[in-house]
Amino acid sequence: MTDAADDFDALFEEVAAQRVASAPAPAAAAPAPAPAAAEDDMEALFEQVAAGRQAEVAA
Repeated sequence: MTDAADDFDALFEEVAAQRVASAPAPAAAAPAPAPAAAEDDMEALFEQVAAGRQAEVAA
């Protein structure tokens, strides 16, 4: 093998060893549900955008 191949093999083995030694990542917690007021705001925003698009299409 060449020096480059030996270096690559050594690097590959080091990375594999680090993966085995590392602890698994903790699971992400589920996001908290949005308050009702935030949902109302999103609905109002959606209606504004939809109304604007209808005006663009009509023009």
